[in-house]
Amino acid sequence: MVKNHHLAKAVLDVLWNELTRQLEYKAAWEKREYIKVDIFFAGSQVSSCCGDQNVDTKYLSVRNWICPICGAEHDRDINPAGGSGMGR
Repeated sequence: MVKNHHLAKAVLDVLWNELTRQLEYKAAWEKREYIKVDIFFAGSQVSSCCGDQNVDTKYLSVRNWICPICGAEHDRDINPAGGSGMGR
């Protein structure tokens, strides 16, 4: 159905909605916190240590970066989850 251009957006929207619904359910089941962030939240640019936003990291070619404020080293894939990702 995704190959049908008239239905593709609707089908994909339903799939994402179902995924987030399941994540909310599983988090509640395991007594975990589920935080849904805005689609435009720049999580890989915000330091998980001090909260400063480093706009120099917006390019996907920048995989690791050092926060100019607190000096923490971050991995762009792990940092949005709240960890620095370096030295783990």
